Amino acid sequence: MKYLLSAVIILVSIIPMNAMIYHVTPNAKAKNTGKKWSRATTLRQALNHAVAGDEIWVAMGTYPTSTSNNPLATFTVPAGVKVYGGFRGKEKSLQQRPVDGRSTLSGELGEAHNHDDNAHTVMTLEAAGDLSSVVDGFNLIGGNSKNYQDGLSPKSAGGGMIVLSNGDYTTQHQIINCTFEDNKAHNGGAVLIRGGRPLFSNCKFVTNTADFNGGGVYNDGEGKLSNPVFEQCEFIDNASSTGAGLTNNSVNGETTPMLIGCQFIDNVSLINGAAIFNIRKDSGKGEPVIENCKFIGNESIIGDDIFDQGDGAHLNYLEETTGQQGGTLRPVAAKRR
Repeated sequence: MKYLLSAVIILVSIIPMNAMIYHVTPNAKAKNTGKKWSRATTLRQALNHAVAGDEIWVAMGTYPTSTSNNPLATFTVPAGVKVYGGFRGKEKSLQQRPVDGRSTLSGELGEAHNHDDNAHTVMTLEAAGDLSSVVDGFNLIGGNSKNYQDGLSPKSAGGGMIVLSNGDYTTQHQIINCTFEDNKAHNGGAVLIRGGRPLFSNCKFVTNTADFNGGGVYNDGEGKLSNPVFEQCEFIDNASSTGAGLTNNSVNGETTPMLIGCQFIDNVSLINGAAIFNIRKDSGKGEPVIENCKFIGNESIIGDDIFDQGDGAHLNYLEETTGQQGGTLRPVAAKRR
């Protein structure tokens, strides 16, 4: 009995007793509480007030990052907050949300079709301790992190999303049923991952562009652990100089991403790594595990679908992952599972 009571006390201590559900619609007023659909508030207001354990339900529609054309504005998700999109605006439970429902978060600001004045980053996931957030059911479009600053600053990387962490496995954000489309950056056109083990499940990365590395995703493990999981994701028509779909940087750190049941289709790198580019040196550990993935129609000058740069450990590539019209995975000595 004593152990049962202890377990209950521990459970109560980690689950907020007064967790809130905030309701958001495109034309809501910021002064509203958001406690129900009829009093829906703005997404910005909900994010400003939400704390770990709270949920934010976002109705279908388009939500610009700024109403005053501020390119520095981003939708910042506090650590431990769950944000769900695609509601019709009448649901009383999460299960009533349409399966294919999506809400659109847009970095398109200022002059239409002019990316130069767009938001630098559409959404940012914060990190604190072992708290992890959920983002489910969104289109993230039109981010533009291309202001020519050095390094991986928020203004030059991660046009669609920046995923932060405390640098180890305890930060396990979940990004589910999301599409990243038409985002641009110097590195990580759609997404910049700054450590931890985030999960991307059933996500699409489409027509995103990076000037340098990672048209779709730049996985930054330099000096830290950055080991994301990509499950049933699609990387389509992304472009960059290297690693048009995904770039993993494990310089003095570790990048051990897992790709399970993913597809890399028609991605183009100007130099090498048409789909995936792995950088590992200076004692860095890079061991991507790729299972049951397809590589179709990707193009680059060097390295076919996957290219490895620098010294590093054995990479667990699977021979059966090569799809029709895809290049040869490197190294060709693959381990089956």
